[in-house]
Amino acid sequence: MSLGAVLVIVGRLLLGGYFVQAGVRNALKFELHTGILDKKGVPAPRLSLAVALAVQVLGGLSVALGIFPAIGAIGLIAFTIAANYLYHNFTRFTGAERQGHLSSVLTNAAIVGGFLLVIAIS
Repeated sequence: MSLGAVLVIVGRLLLGGYFVQAGVRNALKFELHTGILDKKGVPAPRLSLAVALAVQVLGGLSVALGIFPAIGAIGLIAFTIAANYLYHNFTRFTGAERQGHLSSVLTNAAIVGGFLLVIAIS
């Protein structure tokens, strides 16, 4: 196996694995996140959260295991954009809180870049 192939596998495992663990972690805080989504006016917050968690876990597994990784990456790009809008919309904050959310948005933009690379090589 070439070095490039090994790097692709390790990169997919790291990127996808992050979302699997995040989805499981978020599922353990289901009521907290449902309440946040409800306060933000998201329709059917329990169902919306369940779908989001499924996208996190299944998309993460898809990318990590290389099973239709482009489809998993597309789902996780959509999830990441939605998370930025709902949770990290830095334009709604000021001061240090704004900086923290801006940092999350920029980190998520880099993650989206990683998913674009997954799509490109799939």
